[in-house]
Amino acid sequence: MSNPHIMTEEDLFQDTGFSSRVKLQRWLDERHIPYHTGRGGRICGVTVQSYRAANDDEDPDLVFADGA
Repeated sequence: MSNPHIMTEEDLFQDTGFSSRVKLQRWLDERHIPYHTGRGGRICGVTVQSYRAANDDEDPDLVFADGA
């Protein structure tokens, strides 16, 4: 069961264009976006709210699937 308020690692890779977990983690850290790492170092626990807040100024054309 997926949570619409949490972004998956796949969502983050797709939206940021990164294919490297290390680069994605660095990008999240630079923007002070909280996350957790799961089994195998998988990035998890990024909320849609924190992701949007960190990207509002950076990309004014950013559009999410839910239209917000």
